[in-house]
Amino acid sequence: MSNHSSPDITAPVNILDTTDNSDTHHQQQLILVIVAGSLGFVVVVLTVLCCRMRKAAAMASVDLNALDPPVQVGLAMETVLARYQLAGKLRGKKLVGNGTHCAVFRAHYNEVDVALKTPLACILKRADCAETMHVFMDEICLCARLQHPHIVTFVGVVYKSVRDVTLVTEFMELGNLATVLAANETNTKFKWLSAKKAPVTKLTWAIGIAEALAYMHGLQLTHRGLKAKNVLLSTTFCPKLGDMGLTRDKEVELSLSNTHSRTAGNIAPELLAHATDYSFAADMYAFGALLCELDTCKPPFSNLEGGAGGGLDNKQIALLVGQGKMQPKFSYSCPDPILDLATQCMDFRPTKRPNAVKIVQELKLIKASLT
Repeated sequence: MSNHSSPDITAPVNILDTTDNSDTHHQQQLILVIVAGSLGFVVVVLTVLCCRMRKAAAMASVDLNALDPPVQVGLAMETVLARYQLAGKLRGKKLVGNGTHCAVFRAHYNEVDVALKTPLACILKRADCAETMHVFMDEICLCARLQHPHIVTFVGVVYKSVRDVTLVTEFMELGNLATVLAANETNTKFKWLSAKKAPVTKLTWAIGIAEALAYMHGLQLTHRGLKAKNVLLSTTFCPKLGDMGLTRDKEVELSLSNTHSRTAGNIAPELLAHATDYSFAADMYAFGALLCELDTCKPPFSNLEGGAGGGLDNKQIALLVGQGKMQPKFSYSCPDPILDLATQCMDFRPTKRPNAVKIVQELKLIKASLT
């Protein structure tokens, strides 16, 4: 009996054990499926993140071979362009003039006159167009950063593609200071001190420009292209610095090779002689040369330039300036305090030139003592 009773007792137990094992097996399979699915999801997420990181890294770096001609902006620049993108429409676009790299237009934005600056179409077809666009993008960032009453006001950008970017600033009705001075050479409307027949004096211009330069130097920025042509005038003859981006260190090379350029008179001798890094002192030399432009109403050394009548070409002038053998000449009527200050600014030794803050102080003292 006992032998027959054992199977009767154990059989149900075995059946129950098999059922439990089956349930456990199914649970284990379910757990494995869940774990595998989770791992697969994690792998997919990590893969997507890695791809995005690689894409961001690629965008952050400049890819000079992505386009033909090769131009690409980085992720940081795209952020800047998106931030300052103008929402309204530009109307009445008219060409004002063409420069070496860019064209300037006049247009209306929200019933206000604005200036549009965009790279020339021919520049975008050149082999070095990527470099030009990078410098132009840097200028946009710089203009967006600067806020000063004597610096052209940044309005925004119009960004359609890496080949179609426009810098929008306030429009300066009276054009550049060099043009106004050239007209003044014959009628002598503007003088250093007297403002009886003119809305402003040359001294007032000099103070405004020096204040803008002091502001930039306070931000650890150099202008690199300071001359009358790059100073713009509002309807009230208020001077404002413009053209922040396209001259820079390239101008040193151009001044030595291009005999038709008039830039040598505004470049510090240490740059012409050694092509050293640009400095605050180099800006101060350029300011001294600008005082000469204000005084004579002509670019420095323009009376020495060659042509049909002979004279010196720009390369010869650059070499002499670089050796400390030549400086811009002032008129006999230039006030002595102005001449003394300009001479300090154009000292052959960069460390001896005064800084922009001191120049502002000195010019204001001159104005107070002579008016």
